Amino acid sequence: MAVRELVRRALPDAVRVERPHNLGLARSVISAVDDACAHYGAVIVLEDDCLVSRSFLTDMTWAIEAYRHEPRVMHVAGYAFPTEVTLPETYFLRPAAGACWGWATWADAWAAFQPEEAKILDALTQLGAHYEFNLRKSARFSARLKAQGRRRDQSWATRWYASIFLNGGLCLRYRDSRVLNLGVDGSGEHDIRSNAFDVPLHHAVAIEYPHALVEDDQALEAVIAFHRSLRPNYEQHLPAGEEGTDDQRRGRLKHGLPGRAFGRSKD
Repeated sequence: MAVRELVRRALPDAVRVERPHNLGLARSVISAVDDACAHYGAVIVLEDDCLVSRSFLTDMTWAIEAYRHEPRVMHVAGYAFPTEVTLPETYFLRPAAGACWGWATWADAWAAFQPEEAKILDALTQLGAHYEFNLRKSARFSARLKAQGRRRDQSWATRWYASIFLNGGLCLRYRDSRVLNLGVDGSGEHDIRSNAFDVPLHHAVAIEYPHALVEDDQALEAVIAFHRSLRPNYEQHLPAGEEGTDDQRRGRLKHGLPGRAFGRSKD
């Protein structure tokens, strides 16, 4: 109740949806994005453990308008993962490494969201795409999907990443972070305790944006290296899962983003 009262005082003119009981993380986020997209055609999403920079809303709003009619751009990420590589001010990449910590999307992009883990895993297998989906075996997203399918836990971001990936979609990312996640202190839904995600907040509005709608190769190598650095601790609780070994053994290994597995169109 204290959080609700704080929101009422801080944002008295905001439209609030207050539910009689806790829906859980996944249902809360999915239903909120559904409603916002239906009413406004686009949405900027923040959870209560995200601290944002002064430029966050300006950058998100600009990107929503700039890429509204570009079907390959399906997601805008405010969080920038730490890397020692000097990346462009903005670039395109698949939405991994905290891409859902302060983010934006459009109604027709969100329409491609596939909530069924089994359908996602089947599509990845049919396409021979586990290797790329799991960032060339640096992450264990397929194992995470299998775990979700068994216990229906509260994660939704891996399913959204998979939906974008399987539609050949791109995520606009910033070199300098507009978001700091304060929830990786062990107190959050997923019980993560790590300082590996800590980044300084950047307050200046972005000026340079990518011209070509292609994944940045240097950024892809950087995010792979970042995920490899996380694996000893961050994903040790996950069961063994398909990461691309079978794709390699069967000679079905494919690099890059796949085509549209679930279908999506944009006017």
